[in-house]
Amino acid sequence: MSADVWSFLLAVGRVVITIVVALLAIYYIPPLRHLVDTWIKRRVSHHFDQQLEDHRHELTLVADAVRADHQRRLHNAAIVAQRKHEIYRELFHLIHAGMGAVVHLYGSAKEPDYDAGASRTSSVT
Repeated sequence: MSADVWSFLLAVGRVVITIVVALLAIYYIPPLRHLVDTWIKRRVSHHFDQQLEDHRHELTLVADAVRADHQRRLHNAAIVAQRKHEIYRELFHLIHAGMGAVVHLYGSAKEPDYDAGASRTSSVT
């Protein structure tokens, strides 16, 4: 049994040594070293370019979501402002009518004229 293990280890050692010697020979021959270095650079560059494109795509998706959210909020703000102006216009009209009714109740000698922008004197009987 130990002879089988020993022969297996020798076979594996020969294969490993052959591969190491072949890689060293390839790496120390200048044209082959250049090819290996170029291949490694291209593989690393491709990997990082792919990660960069994935990240760029994720950023685009997030930017589109933020842009849509801002558009929705801006539209809602415009609707709120328009509705607020309508309500304030109606509120001012009601306050104006109420002030006119209160002035007539107490019989004030001077009543503001909201339509003309100047005050007028009214006679109270």
